Amino acid sequence: MPHDQPDLAELVRTANEFLANVTPRLEGQDRYFAMCTSFLLDIVQRELVEWAPLETDDDQRLQALLGGNKTDVQNLTKELSAAIRAGEFDDRLDWLLEELIGHVTSKVKVSKPSYIDEATEN
Repeated sequence: MPHDQPDLAELVRTANEFLANVTPRLEGQDRYFAMCTSFLLDIVQRELVEWAPLETDDDQRLQALLGGNKTDVQNLTKELSAAIRAGEFDDRLDWLLEELIGHVTSKVKVSKPSYIDEATEN
């Protein structure tokens, strides 16, 4: 499941745009490395067109929260949010909170894993 917006293709495109802005100001080996990195990001961007994310443990967790219904991974959080708003979890909010903490933790492990270490140290 995508880990919030922007998606992977957008992250690659943005990184490549940053490189395009800084590369002209670089010289020598730094410029060469930036150009190589841009070339590699172009390859990744082309490959992403055919790439489909695999179902993750987090996707399975959200599927289970929705009663095991096979939901398109792109719509899992929308459907879960609707179920929460509809009161479908009101009788088991403590359990839901634990599951949602697991969900958020899996996202943080992707976006900024050091936050997990920092949180456990405090």
